[in-house]
Amino acid sequence: SLICAALPQLDAMPAAHEYNMPALMDAALADSLRQHSEACDSLSHVAGGRYSLLLPGVNPLRARLLADQIQKTFVRQVGLRNTALANNGPVCALGIACINPGTGATAQTLLTQAEDALKNALSQQSGHICLAGGASLEERASLVHSSEKRFLFFGRNN
Repeated sequence: SLICAALPQLDAMPAAHEYNMPALMDAALADSLRQHSEACDSLSHVAGGRYSLLLPGVNPLRARLLADQIQKTFVRQVGLRNTALANNGPVCALGIACINPGTGATAQTLLTQAEDALKNALSQQSGHICLAGGASLEERASLVHSSEKRFLFFGRNN
């Protein structure tokens, strides 16, 4: 799996602001990705406010859950650096692509899919996480919530 991360509208943030928001948010994004990576993962800085995290052996579901955790950590990191900025709801966009070994897919295919997913995530109004080849959570009418699963499997009281 590959997660591409970016800060939406980084260019629109005033760099001369007293808190230097672009640098602050860039550092928060890097820290968030680092916190959720393991020794076998590879983090790369692509450009200002853009990173890629290669996750060998991670399936799409785990990558999506990891992306949620990265976003939550990002909001927390920004809040630690600047409380006023955290109140404005900073968010990072994440594009996720996954390939199965033995399918003949190349590294370039994975990178292209992740970049396309990131572009899709950057164009969203909410959520800012997109999985390549999958519908967004809002578009998936058949998505069953965990509370519904508990009811179906364990009954009303559990």
